[in-house]
Amino acid sequence: MKFRLLIILTCLGLLLSACRAPGTGSDQPAMSPTQEAGKGAISGKIPNAAERWPDEPLTAYAASFAPVKGGGGMFTLEPYKAPQATLSADGSFFINNVPPGDYVLIIGPEPARAKPVVGDADQARVFTVESTVLQAGDLTLAR
Repeated sequence: MKFRLLIILTCLGLLLSACRAPGTGSDQPAMSPTQEAGKGAISGKIPNAAERWPDEPLTAYAASFAPVKGGGGMFTLEPYKAPQATLSADGSFFINNVPPGDYVLIIGPEPARAKPVVGDADQARVFTVESTVLQAGDLTLAR
């Protein structure tokens, strides 16, 4: 009887030692999954996004930007093709597998009501993505 109990406890100990909590050990952080080869990512935070659209899930889209001669350019948001990610409760996001190129970030509950991230003079801010993670930091939305 003692021998069976010893075997059961040993097996239980082995099972428990093989288990680990999600997100520990060699798991990658939830906000930085592995990019596909040759692609990058955009990480940032919109601290006031939830104030603009309370109680609505928000999405960050990477809209392709095309520069024009003489400066400026235009962006096009194709929501079903654009790299995108859902904002967390604190406004942070991580858009993974973004092909290298220039992008404007568009944030909102749906594309028709979304607003671009702006920089100086309330102009849409252009982000250049390479095959690394672009840390955009805290960002501002257009009014």
